[in-house]
Amino acid sequence: MTMINSYYLLTEVRSNLQEVSEAHWYDREILRKLNQVQMELAMHLMMTPGAWILKSGSLSFSGSEAALPTDCAKPVYLEEDSSGAPIPLRINVADRRVSRLPNYTSDAVYEAWLERAKIVVNVADYSEACTLWYHERVPDLHAGTAGASSGASALHLDADNEPRFADDYYNNSVVEVIDQTSGVIDISSIISDYAGSTKVMTIVGTPASGDFYGTISKLPDECYSVLVLKATLRCLSKPSAAIDDKYYERFSAEQKDSWLTLKQWLTERANDARHTRITEMYD
Repeated sequence: MTMINSYYLLTEVRSNLQEVSEAHWYDREILRKLNQVQMELAMHLMMTPGAWILKSGSLSFSGSEAALPTDCAKPVYLEEDSSGAPIPLRINVADRRVSRLPNYTSDAVYEAWLERAKIVVNVADYSEACTLWYHERVPDLHAGTAGASSGASALHLDADNEPRFADDYYNNSVVEVIDQTSGVIDISSIISDYAGSTKVMTIVGTPASGDFYGTISKLPDECYSVLVLKATLRCLSKPSAAIDDKYYERFSAEQKDSWLTLKQWLTERANDARHTRITEMYD
């Protein structure tokens, strides 16, 4: 489930805009639109039955609290490791006093609630190891031209294209580097570290200053068409865009068709996964 890198996505949107190089639309503006659409698609995937961006991680509770994983966008299911018992995640924190238990007892019915970046269990001094299943945060896409300090294991990001300032933001994402002369992808690497102050990614490979690069979305491939077409439409909606109405209508129709197809495909995939039935007794 690896999508085309964001440099190629940006290039395709620019092609749809009939603008080969920056003039009316800057690369950073197009990237903003791509990231807006990517976030909307990620939220939609989180609300569908299919586990598209679901992963799990270990939590260690202390004093009945545990910090959420840094890449957690939406907790889904919590389970105690020692007993395998589920701990329901309640939506409304106002109900916590109704079920809160004063002591840790073997027959207790545990519940938990969210407080900003942590999970709290309703048992006093709860200190068990648990596993949390959650929807992963989808990092912003980034693309551009490698900076002057790029070299062995270091990719210096294009500051004009607004990379994130937070340390480790792009960690564990994949980035591809395109040779500026041949136009061929010669590096594909997981980002092991990112320093927000210097805008440098630590990767496997030796990019050169002037090479092109793009991170890869964590959304499934099937979102590709919608992502490009929606971003194109948002660029065409720019007040100063001098675009023929028919041209806009064409992309609008394509985007609607692509979006309907994607929603139907997502629904059918989830429904198919629920059609397994047990027809005989089992041990």
